[in-house]
Amino acid sequence: MNISPKIFISYAKEDLEAAKRLFDDLLHAGAEPWLDKENLLPGQRWDVVIEDSIRSSQFFIVVLSTRTVSKKGFIQKELRIALDYLDEFPETEIFIIPIRIENCEVPHHKLERIHYVDMFPSWEQGFKKVLQAIEVNERNTAVYTSAKIDNEQLGEINFDVTNQDKQDISSLLRRLDQLIGLEQVKSEVKHIVTAIESRKKLAKFSIISPQFPYNFLFIGNPGTGKTTVAHILGGIFRELGVLSRGHLVEVTLPELIGEYVGQTASKTKLVIDSSRGGVLLIDGINQYDSSFGGEALSIVLESISRKESDDLVLIISGYPDEMSKFLSKNPGIKSRLRHIYFPDFSEKELLEMLNKKSQ
Repeated sequence: MNISPKIFISYAKEDLEAAKRLFDDLLHAGAEPWLDKENLLPGQRWDVVIEDSIRSSQFFIVVLSTRTVSKKGFIQKELRIALDYLDEFPETEIFIIPIRIENCEVPHHKLERIHYVDMFPSWEQGFKKVLQAIEVNERNTAVYTSAKIDNEQLGEINFDVTNQDKQDISSLLRRLDQLIGLEQVKSEVKHIVTAIESRKKLAKFSIISPQFPYNFLFIGNPGTGKTTVAHILGGIFRELGVLSRGHLVEVTLPELIGEYVGQTASKTKLVIDSSRGGVLLIDGINQYDSSFGGEALSIVLESISRKESDDLVLIISGYPDEMSKFLSKNPGIKSRLRHIYFPDFSEKELLEMLNKKSQ
């Protein structure tokens, strides 16, 4: 494997032996498997940890057996979380990998559309197919991972990294158009694409330079599509030559704040370095009031003012009220970052989403 993908393993408790065998095999293959019996700590809330672990994993492997089909409980809840998360992926991507350890039916109608792997009669042959699916996805599609940096100087930083899949502009714009609602956001993104393409054409005649910063404020309530649009923007900027990689690094402002003087600067610079060539999305702007939160943002804003910022796009994301307070304290930012507003979804749009998920 080129990377160490995080893989969530879901199973019925009666199939723990098979789940542990899969855990060990994935670990030896260089992956980072997640199994509740191995990773869940005493005192942790199962529901919170499980959902966070599923959403931060690159793959979700569900162990299917006759017990899975008939059993209600944790495995069904995990499967529902994974299936809901699956809707956020392009149809060409692999996220859920169902494996059957015995002949049984598939427990959910959405899983019927996903090709499963039989681990019988040969576990070894089945496991090879699982690795093939993981490696194909690493090469050809977007990879959703949770990156962790941990050392004595910096402590621990957790941030999401998404490597963009190779798509042309028309495919990326189709992905954008397929999002429900967000008409003004779509129009703004298309305007940006047109502006970049026009500048590149003019640059051929030495009329204007195509090297100009595109950094944003994403303003909207939770669940209005800010992160999804950031993913698509990264791909668009890569295809237009604005960014070399187009990957997305997502971090909250509190995660940049250190525990002692000097640590905030080190953490922030490390995240900036990991974002080179892509998009850095900073959420949690409500923590700006702390002095260390202000220090982290000052370092980030300074980085987009330098020449090396040509290969970095910054997005600061926040709720309308907290963003208004942030801008009132930092009036100079208004002119440096382009504002994109994400409205709340209407009742009609919410019903359309529900209908889409139920299909």
